[in-house]
Amino acid sequence: MNGAREQLFIFDPRNQAFVDGQRHKIPVNRKLIIGLIAAILIPPLMVVIIWNNPKLLYPSSDFNSVLMASIGFTLTLAMIMLVAGIVLISYRLRIHRYTTRGILLDGELVDIRQQRIQSVRPNGGATNDLFVTYKFMSPNSKQPITKSDSRSVPQLLDQLPKVGSPVKVLYVNDKLFRLL
Repeated sequence: MNGAREQLFIFDPRNQAFVDGQRHKIPVNRKLIIGLIAAILIPPLMVVIIWNNPKLLYPSSDFNSVLMASIGFTLTLAMIMLVAGIVLISYRLRIHRYTTRGILLDGELVDIRQQRIQSVRPNGGATNDLFVTYKFMSPNSKQPITKSDSRSVPQLLDQLPKVGSPVKVLYVNDKLFRLL
């Protein structure tokens, strides 16, 4: 068992404690959550500022055009808030489903490769991406599921795991699962 445990490939190192049973919640993308919360909270502040001083939008216009611009601006910000709220809620619901209904399944690494991708922007640098394909047996449909996934890594791995290495999959249903 120790030999197989040493070969277990963890796609995202932040998931190691979850796979080992030391933590009961999977890590969340805090940057995404903070960005979405900012997208929800900043527009109302801007609306309050604009409604208290509508001449900020068009300082040299008459009152009616400023009022119409303020209404359009407010509606646009409300739409941004709505979309950000929906994305945040769906992300949190997905994480909640993983932690409350998810089960750990054994899978297998089918393919793995890494690539350094140069940015097209000047002085943009490069990103290191890890591409994996894995498969596991669905407990619901009793059919094998194969999926490809990728993520950015700080640096290229010195040695890639071998094809056939074991992986862990957090499975909720045949459409909602993730490689740990």
